Amino acid sequence: VRPKPAMPADKKPAKFGTIRGRVTSGDRGVPRATVGVAKGAGPTKTLERTTKTDSDGKFEMKNLPPGDYPLEAEGTVRNMIRKSEQPKTVTIPSPPEEKPVEVEVPL
Repeated sequence: VRPKPAMPADKKPAKFGTIRGRVTSGDRGVPRATVGVAKGAGPTKTLERTTKTDSDGKFEMKNLPPGDYPLEAEGTVRNMIRKSEQPKTVTIPSPPEEKPVEVEVPL
């Protein structure tokens, strides 16, 4: 029985994944919106691992272990603060894939 050849150093399986997405209102991206992983419910709900969107409403969250991530967003649209109506759950598979998981989070 031959041993399996070692995986090249640059081809090791990923341990962490990336979520890449866009916060939208209608068909437009929402700049400078806050995106985070929702924890808890009701008045005790918080957003963890937050990031801000760029000028096109795009964001990226890196180094996430496999699991489910309920994402929520908050941003200003036409001078009014708007929040996502419900979390958008995204799954990082185990083992994570090399390409990011893509998602759209509407406000």
